[in-house]
Amino acid sequence: MERTLNDLVARICTELDENPGDTAVTGALKKFINTAYKDVAIREKLEKSITITAINGIISKPQDYYDVSDIFYNNCSMEFEERGSDIYVLLPAFDINDDTACDVDMLYFYIPADLGDTDTPLTNQANDDLIVAGAKYIYLQSDNQYSKAEVHNRDYNTLPVRRTRKNMQFKVER
Repeated sequence: MERTLNDLVARICTELDENPGDTAVTGALKKFINTAYKDVAIREKLEKSITITAINGIISKPQDYYDVSDIFYNNCSMEFEERGSDIYVLLPAFDINDDTACDVDMLYFYIPADLGDTDTPLTNQANDDLIVAGAKYIYLQSDNQYSKAEVHNRDYNTLPVRRTRKNMQFKVER
C-alpha cells in the first residue's frame, strides 16, 4: 500500500465519500494529515542522533527538537538539564574550562517537517491508521459533523502507537 501524503488524502476522500478533485477538501485534508502526523510522531517518539557542539557546557536545541533522549561525551552518558531553548550538560571539569567548546553526541526526539505531496511519513507504517483517524477527526470537526468525528476521535485515542526503535550509533558506558 502506498503511503504518500497524496495517497493518504485519496484514502480519506474514499472513506468519507468526499470529492478528491475538490481543492478545498484536499487542501484541508493535507493540513489535517500533517497535524495528525506530527502528533503521532511525538507519540511514537521518533529519534534522531547528532553530534553537536557544547559551548561552556551549553547546547542550543535543534529546530525540530521535541525532547532529549540522552547526551554522550566520550561515549559516556552525561547528566543534563533543560532551561528554555538551551540544554545544560554537566561535563567533566578536566575536559573543559570556561571558554571551551566540545562535541557531544545527542539522541533526541523530534517533530518531522510537514509532508509534501509525494513524501512518505517517517512514522511506522503500522501507525498510518492513527494518522488517518486523527485527520478524519479534525476534518469532520471542522465541518461540524461532531457525532461522526467522535468515532474517529475514539479510534485516534485508543489505537496503540507502534514504535520503531532504530539502532543508534552511540555506545553507552555507565
